[in-house]
Amino acid sequence: MNNRSTPVRPSADILTEVKTALFMIANAMIVHEALASSGVVKHLNPLVGVDGKDPCGWFKQEWDKILKTNYGPIFEPALKLLEAIPSHPQLSSILLEMARVAREAVSTMAVFKQDLAGRLYHTLLLRDIAKSLATYYTSIPAATLLARLAFNILDSVDWSEISSISKLCVADFACGSGTLLSAAYTEMVDKYIVSSAQSDLKNIHKVLLEEVLWGFDVLDYALHLASATLVLRDPRISITHTNTFVLPLGVIDGVAYLGSLDLEVWEDDHIVFPIAKTLYGVPKKKPEEATIKGKVQTGFKMQRPDVVIMNPPFARTGNVGKSVLFGYMPDAERKEVLDKLRKLGESMRNKLPLSSGFGRAGEAAYFLLKSFTALKNRGVLAFVLPRVFLSGSDWSSVREFIVKKGWLAHIIVSDDPKKYWAWSENTNLSEILLVYKKSCKNSKTTVTFVRRRPESALEAKILADRIMNITQRLQTTSSGLGYSRTEIVKVGGSVLAFVYVVDEKIIKDVSGANLNLALGFHTAELSSMAYMLYKQHELLGVKLPLKPLPQYLLERRAELDKCFEKSKERKKSKGVREFEDYIGYDVAQVRRKCLDKGDIPVKVLMEINMDTFSSIEIDPHFLNSTRVPLECFCRAGRLHIPGVARFRLTTIGVVAACTEEPTISQVTWTVPMSLEEAKIQALWLNTTPGLLHILSLRQDSAGGYVQIKKETLRSLLLLDDKRLSYEQRKALLDLVDKTKKIKMDRLANQLEEASRKQGIRYKIDKVFLKLFGLDVEEDLEAWQKMKEIYEQLANETLLQWSPQN
Repeated sequence: MNNRSTPVRPSADILTEVKTALFMIANAMIVHEALASSGVVKHLNPLVGVDGKDPCGWFKQEWDKILKTNYGPIFEPALKLLEAIPSHPQLSSILLEMARVAREAVSTMAVFKQDLAGRLYHTLLLRDIAKSLATYYTSIPAATLLARLAFNILDSVDWSEISSISKLCVADFACGSGTLLSAAYTEMVDKYIVSSAQSDLKNIHKVLLEEVLWGFDVLDYALHLASATLVLRDPRISITHTNTFVLPLGVIDGVAYLGSLDLEVWEDDHIVFPIAKTLYGVPKKKPEEATIKGKVQTGFKMQRPDVVIMNPPFARTGNVGKSVLFGYMPDAERKEVLDKLRKLGESMRNKLPLSSGFGRAGEAAYFLLKSFTALKNRGVLAFVLPRVFLSGSDWSSVREFIVKKGWLAHIIVSDDPKKYWAWSENTNLSEILLVYKKSCKNSKTTVTFVRRRPESALEAKILADRIMNITQRLQTTSSGLGYSRTEIVKVGGSVLAFVYVVDEKIIKDVSGANLNLALGFHTAELSSMAYMLYKQHELLGVKLPLKPLPQYLLERRAELDKCFEKSKERKKSKGVREFEDYIGYDVAQVRRKCLDKGDIPVKVLMEINMDTFSSIEIDPHFLNSTRVPLECFCRAGRLHIPGVARFRLTTIGVVAACTEEPTISQVTWTVPMSLEEAKIQALWLNTTPGLLHILSLRQDSAGGYVQIKKETLRSLLLLDDKRLSYEQRKALLDLVDKTKKIKMDRLANQLEEASRKQGIRYKIDKVFLKLFGLDVEEDLEAWQKMKEIYEQLANETLLQWSPQN
């Protein structure tokens, strides 16, 4: 089973190989018991009759009976492994215990209800490889929710006719244990049963497994489990074959392969793979089909799918430190594979085309784009994606392209901190579900923030139906700003989800920058306010004198360039600096270029936490001393914006701060400006409108663990001091001087206090808003709206919770 196309560690990792072998044998035992219970294989004895003295001999005898019928991909590999087991009392005892557990799992239906084998697969076998591929186990409720929403928007299928269903092609290009294919199976069977006058469950099962569902993976034992998972959906029915294939990842005969990413689209509306193999065959240029009866040579050609449903690998090539991508491979092989991946990215960028590269977004971006190209027009993509898809600057060109070329039907955000804001079981990475239709236009996108992740497939189906009903109802409603009202889904009195609808034109407007600018919050009210601040510089009908940070800095270009002209740092090739050139360095650059590298004394901020970042002015006590070269000093600034390194929003009291002297930092972006300007901008960003705006620029990683990338600062709005009157400027500076040293509580606590007209946040907002025409003290309607903002922001889980709580 161990070959160059299978990414398993070298033979030194014997334990992993033993676990893999025993897992495949155990999986075969489960299918054996299911087949014996159903009677589909004549004279097959159940596991209760296993010979305690010679279990290996007994299994060989029974599995030969099964192989005479079919089911080769499941039992031939397991039988070969069984034959390799040496005769030993301890091994016999292990096999007997495995048989007992398999029998109990089938008798209690645990293997069907809880995807027991899939959980074992990810828990026991994928620990090391998962680190190198970022491969995660999709929870059954998440798979159910995704499949139900995806198949609801599929065109031209008569679900009452098996002949119509048989024409579908549903693929998972990284199917793992088959959870998503199984969810697709369930959804299609449900639709068939509901639509047909008289259901033929035997025929629909055969059609789905033999014609409709296609699974691909680079791991042999993943496909072994996926095949078994599909067969076990109804083991009473004999199946001739399943469309499951092992694809090579690595170097074979001097050629590098990338698994499913090697797929090519043919002009005759088919897709092909250069190499595939069965679970027990050898790689061939013309792939063999992994059939239940055994390997069958085919001129492998697959029709373009109607639906691609996936939880792709998330691993990134990385830009800081050493990448973990394909880390299990020998160095030379890994270099070849990474080089081919890089060339594939360049090719896709040019052919699609994309506005910029996307390599740092990671493997998920490659799989999303490859699946898009493989998909039929008006086909559906149903993906589990990292939440950073919505906000990451590395995803910008992919996001912009996808939005331009089709319809974002559903974005479902995991907003459940108890589940680490994830849809997968074995990760603390924040995730979303994306349902998308290629080459299709629709004016609305449904946004759902799921506050409590469904605990069962039934609960997921109920949630999906509620989302679809709300979507249908809200499609015709709008606030006039392009947003519907927020609908709350409750189950048993507790909030399950928040749902709202956003106009497509708004999604397109921000897709290249950051979708959080338009849908970064759990209510339509907050998201629409954030969007209006970004687009119209307006809050609750009041215009604020704002301008983008790039414009703010470039207007001061001549003044700022005086410093750089004296330094050794070269100008850009065009001879003109971009706004990023005036802003501080990232972590690696600060350490490499600045700290103790020159002779100019300067202060440096090294940490961001509740001590260092809890007041508008940073206490000099928290600043260290260093010496830097002139080019580094030129980027020192008095305004500090967090986000160079990722930070938790639950561990700071302010979202911007100022220092009296120009300071460098490895944790904040430093912006050069005068002390008065820095005070005014730090105050603005710490008002509640400023907080809402800066939160909409965040790049999500793991719940409240966020980052604000330098590229994102292109969208940051600052107060335009040139448009401030003398009275406004003086009042703002007076307000800063009164509040700059006050230690502020956690953001959520500040907002809760403000909703009661208490605390420092309310005092700052009251003065600031009144200066621009909004009197929350005297105007009851204005106060009610601000109160809603306070309450809803305080209820954002990224401010309120941490997984450690």
